[in-house]
Amino acid sequence: MVRRFILLLVFIPLFSCSQKWTPEIKVNFMRSCMVNYLEASEKTGKKATNQQARCYCIYALEKSIELYPDPRESDKNMTAENLKKIANAGISE
Repeated sequence: MVRRFILLLVFIPLFSCSQKWTPEIKVNFMRSCMVNYLEASEKTGKKATNQQARCYCIYALEKSIELYPDPRESDKNMTAENLKKIANAGISE
C-alpha cells in the first residue's frame, strides 16, 4: 500500500508539456521515487538501502514507460489497476 502511494506522489509533479520520456523526466522520476521509497520504508520500520530503492524505482520506471509511452497520459489517466502493475513491477523484480 505504501509503495502505491509513493508512485502516485511521484507522477504528480513530473510532467508538463512533454510528449515522450525525456532523460530529464526519467531522472526526476527516479529522484522522486527513491526519496519517497526511502521515506516510506523508514516510516514502516524497515529502512531500505539506496540500492533497494534504486532497483525498485528502475523497474517501476520501466513499467510506467511501457504502460504510458506519453508521460502526460500517466499523469492524466493513471488507473488503480496500472498503478498496481507499476508497484508490483518494482516489488517482483
